[in-house]
Formats: sequence, C-alpha cells, structure tokens
Amino acid sequence: MARKQNDESAISLFSFQDIITSLTGIMFLVVLLLVLVMLTNKKPTAEEVVVDPQSQQLQQQIQQLKAELAALQQDRSTLDEELEKLRQLSPEVLEARKNELYEQLQQTRQAITQEKETLTRNQQQLQAWQQLLADTQQELQKQLQKKDEQLKKQKKVQKQIQKQKEKNQQQSKVMAYTIERDSFKSPLLMEVSAAGIQLLIVDSQAYHDFRKPDNFEKSLSDAYAFLSTLSSSSYYLTVIVKPEAFEYSSKIRYELKQKGFSRGMEIMPDNATSIFEEQKP
Repeated sequence: MARKQNDESAISLFSFQDIITSLTGIMFLVVLLLVLVMLTNKKPTAEEVVVDPQSQQLQQQIQQLKAELAALQQDRSTLDEELEKLRQLSPEVLEARKNELYEQLQQTRQAITQEKETLTRNQQQLQAWQQLLADTQQELQKQLQKKDEQLKKQKKVQKQIQKQKEKNQQQSKVMAYTIERDSFKSPLLMEVSAAGIQLLIVDSQAYHDFRKPDNFEKSLSDAYAFLSTLSSSSYYLTVIVKPEAFEYSSKIRYELKQKGFSRGMEIMPDNATSIFEEQKP
C-alpha cells in the first residue's frame, strides 16, 4: 500500500531570526551613535576651560553693544510715541502751540532787552563809583603825603629834642670850673679816669684825648710825651681825678712834680661827672 503524502508544509523560523538579528544590529548601531554623541558633546571641566583674553574682550563688547542696542530701541520707542502724539495733533492745536511759543519768544526778548538796559545802567554806575574811588584814593594819597611830611617833621623835631635831651644830660654831668688868673702861667686841665688821660689847654681850647680803656699806662705815657713838648715855666696843671682812678693820683702828682710842673689836684664827686662834654674815648 502506498504511503500517504503529507500536504502540510513545515514551520520555518528563519524570517523571525532575521528580524531579531537586524533589530539587534540596529540597537548596537543606536547605542554606538549615542556614545559618540555623548563623547562629542562632553562639557569641558574648569581645568580644561582656557579663557582667551581676546574672546573675553569680544564678549564684553557684545554685551555692551547689546545694552546700547536696548537703549536705542527704548529711545526709538519713546520717539515713536512722541511722533504718534504729534501726528494726532490737529493744525489748530499746532497753530496755537506756535503762537504760544512765539509769545514766549517775544517775552524772552523783552526780558533780555531789559536786562541789557539794567546792565548798561549798572556799568555806568560802576564807572561813576570807580571814578569816585579814584578821586578818593588821590585825596587819601595827598593826605597820606601830608601825614608823612608831618610825621617826618615830628621825627626830626623828636630827634632834635632827643639830641638836646642827650646834650642836656651830658651837660648835666659836666662840671663847671673857674680859672683864676693869679699866675702868669697858662692853665692846663688834666682829667684822670680809668680809661686814661684827657688834656685841655684853656687859653687855646686845644683838647687832647689820650684815653686808652685797655691800657692806662700807655695813655699816661702818651700824655707825658705831650707834656714834654710844653714848657713847665709857661703852664701849670690842675689835675681832676675821678674816684675810679684815685689809685693813680699820687703817682701822677709825683711825676708831674718831677717834670717841674706846678699842679693842683681835685677829686670828682663821682665817676659820671666830667669837665669835658665828650666822655667816649
């Protein structure tokens, strides 16, 4: 008996296997693409970021330009609003505004004219005050000159008074003397002080100053040298001794005696008194 033929075909899984394989390959491909994208878009760390000064400057300029652009846009918006307001004005309103501005202009011109007139008056008044001030200064200058002349005269008078006062004071220290003519000899006055010797020939009023404040002996020797030129038979000496030079009186009296001069001696009441007006050596 013949074998019965099986008409049903066997189930094949090749198509399903192909789909699974293709899907797996696609998944691998997607995963690889995602990894590549992640690696490409990786953000740099703080250490990796290097700031370029030029780039930073450009960024700052960009920020500044953006700010200026925003300000210009704001101004433009404001101008557009103002322009829109002006567009909405009617010719009558514009005419009234023009007249108002013209009236304000006229008032401003009048105010400027008045200010100019006031300024001119003030300048004239200032010039008058300046002239008055100049005249006053001249008058004051003249008065000052007169005051200066008066002051000079007063100073001159004061100097004269001072000189006269000093002279009077000096004269108050000068001791008056009287010459007695009992002898045919001419008198010769000798004043002895700590500063030295002063001589006066009374008849001729010849004054000789031999004072040497630092060297009394030298003053005395010079005076003796002068006396040696005079004749002891023609002159007699009156020796006036101040208290400060009293220690020299005996020595001088003795030496004059040795030289043959007749002599007398007087003691001054104090060191300030003198028989001569000029006491400075």
